[in-house]
Amino acid sequence: MYVSVDAISAEGILTIVNSLRPDGMTASFLFGTDRTPLSGKQCWVYAIDSPNGNIWAVRIPAHIKHLPPAAITSTVEKEVSILKCLEQGGFAWSPKLVGYCTGFENPIAYPYIISTWIRGKPLHWTEDTPCRETRDKVLRQIGRIIVQLAECSQDQSAGTNAATYLTDIIDRKIIRVLDGGLPGIGLESCLLQRALVRMTSHPVVEPKLISHEDLDPSNIIVDEEYNIKGIIDWGFARRLPSQLAIGLPRFLGIEPSQLDEPLPPDVAKFSSTLLQPSSTLYQDRHCLTSHISSMVSEADGQNKATALRKLVLSVLSDANVDWRRLLFESVSSKGMHRWMADRQWLLPGLKGAPLDLNSSSLPTVIADELEVFLARNAENGGNAEQIKTRLHGALKTVV
Repeated sequence: MYVSVDAISAEGILTIVNSLRPDGMTASFLFGTDRTPLSGKQCWVYAIDSPNGNIWAVRIPAHIKHLPPAAITSTVEKEVSILKCLEQGGFAWSPKLVGYCTGFENPIAYPYIISTWIRGKPLHWTEDTPCRETRDKVLRQIGRIIVQLAECSQDQSAGTNAATYLTDIIDRKIIRVLDGGLPGIGLESCLLQRALVRMTSHPVVEPKLISHEDLDPSNIIVDEEYNIKGIIDWGFARRLPSQLAIGLPRFLGIEPSQLDEPLPPDVAKFSSTLLQPSSTLYQDRHCLTSHISSMVSEADGQNKATALRKLVLSVLSDANVDWRRLLFESVSSKGMHRWMADRQWLLPGLKGAPLDLNSSSLPTVIADELEVFLARNAENGGNAEQIKTRLHGALKTVV
C-alpha cells in the first residue's frame, strides 16, 4: 500500500524502532523531532533514543514524494547500498546502518533508513571563520577522509573511464535535442561540450569510486574542538569513474553565484576572475593537497594505495580543477550547460585552454565531433544514416 508521506505517524515510527531494540525498552523521540522533524535536502530526520545512551536517526525521503513509488524505492536502495559498502570497507566517518525498508509494506507505509546518529554540530566555515590554525586542522582531516573514501570504495570490477561515462550522457542528450525535448540547448553546444570532455578526460580504464556529491559544511559534523565526528546525508552519493568521483569539497571549490545571473560584457575577464581562487581559498587548498601529498609518502611501497593516492593528489592539484568540475557538471545539468555555453564554456579566460573559440578551426572541431558521434552511435547499434538525416539543417553556423 502506498500512502502520502504527509500521513506518516510518530506512532508508526516508534513501532518500527521498538522492533529493532534488543533491550525490549520503548523508544522515544529526542529534540522535538516527533513534532518537527529535521529537514535535510532529501529527507525528514527523526532522532530516537537507542540502547546504551546512543541515538538513532530515522530518515524518510519526504522531499522526493513527488516521484513514482518505484523511483523512491530505488533511491533508498542506492543509499542503503552505499552505506553498506562504506561500513564493509571500514570507512570511519559515515553513519552505521541499523535497519531499513525500501518498500511501502511497513508500519508507516513508506520507505525509510535507520542509522546511527553522529553527535556534534555542522561545521561553520566562511572566508574568515575559523582561524588559520583551526582551518588547517580541519583540512588535514578532510584530506584523510577523501583518501579513505577513495580507498575503501574502489570497485575494480566496474572498470570504465570518465570520457566514455560522460559522452554516453551527452549522446543521449543530443538525441533529446533532436527530438525537441531540451529547449534552450543547442546541438552545436552539445557537440562542443562532447569535444571538450574528450579533450580533458584521460581515456584510461579506471575503477569506480563512491562520491558523496554534497560535501558541504552542513554535512560535516564536528565537536567543540573541530574534530570531525562524521559525514552525514549520503542520499546523493553515487559511484563514478575515479576522475569524476574525486573532487574538492563544495566549500573549497569555485562556483557560479547563481545560474540565472546576467551575461558579463567581457567573458574573458569574467572567467579569468571567476576561476582565480582568493588568497584564503588558495591557502586552504594548499593545506589540503600538502597533507594528501604526505599521505602519498606514507603509502610508499604499497603499489595500489600509492597509485590511488597519487591520482587523488593529481586531480585536486590540477590548475583547472574548478573548470573541469563545472564542465563535468554541465553534462548532467541543463542549467549548468546553458550557463557554461552562454559564457563560451569559460574558455577565453582559462589558462591552457584545450580549445581556442576564436580559432578558424572551431567549425572543423564540431564537424569532426559529429562524425565521432555518428560512428559511435552506429557501433552501438544505432542507425547513423537516419540520425544524420535528422541532423540535416539542425546545425547552425558556429559563432
